[in-house]
Amino acid sequence: MVAFILVHLALTRDEAAVELRLIVRSMVIGVLLDNALAIGGLVTYEGAPLVGLSPLWLVAIWAGFGATLRHSQSLFVRSPIHATLTGLVGGPLAYMGGTKLEALSVDGLAGYAAVGALWWLAMILLERSVRRESAA
Repeated sequence: MVAFILVHLALTRDEAAVELRLIVRSMVIGVLLDNALAIGGLVTYEGAPLVGLSPLWLVAIWAGFGATLRHSQSLFVRSPIHATLTGLVGGPLAYMGGTKLEALSVDGLAGYAAVGALWWLAMILLERSVRRESAA
């Protein structure tokens, strides 16, 4: 992921500061979200090293996601409606995939509901961040 981020920043050199801010925001939001789920006992993650209770591999995924928000993943944050649908539907689907890979486990329906709710919040915050950066 480090190589991807470095190449991304090189390719977006004229807007690297904007891209870096989105990457950092995505990582912070992701770490807070994943740690909240773990603290609540709703999700258990596999792997180390950890950032709080979140494995570093997941923090890296959030960084990569942040790098794509104005590019290949822009549909997810095009509007508050897109962000809402992505959070409420896409979040739980992503975690279902993680369970299939045995990278994490989710505590039943309550766990998936919490994932959806927190992903909704995360996506709304990221949508606003992208909109703010694009307006600047």
